[in-house]
Amino acid sequence: MPGYAIKLLTVRIADVDYRLWVLADKQQFADADGAAARTGISSANWPLFGQLWPAGAVLATYLAGLPMAGRHILEIGCGMGLSSLLLQRRGGDITASDQHPLAAAFLARNCAENGLPPIPFVAAGWGDTAATALG
Repeated sequence: MPGYAIKLLTVRIADVDYRLWVLADKQQFADADGAAARTGISSANWPLFGQLWPAGAVLATYLAGLPMAGRHILEIGCGMGLSSLLLQRRGGDITASDQHPLAAAFLARNCAENGLPPIPFVAAGWGDTAATALG
């Protein structure tokens, strides 16, 4: 993934280690083709998707205690995809979404890193009319 630094982070949720490729720091910016700018993501906000935020780990921990088999789940604002990875591993039918142009690539890489099949992804932000097709 060129143009920015990444690092591998290991997070333990419900006795399972999840390995996540994340941005190495919160101060970098790489939008040479302007894809982020076209979606309204500023240089100050660009790196925020690429971190595992404490709330993301709390959400994943909460979800680990719920039955998932047979459920259809949409994760809005998946970022690095920790909750999506956990839900898929636990039998949920998960679709992930995020407006950041790099989210799909990070999600795919994190699926592979954790030995999971690809998770369906839809590029969409809050209030994006394309998201209406998701239900």
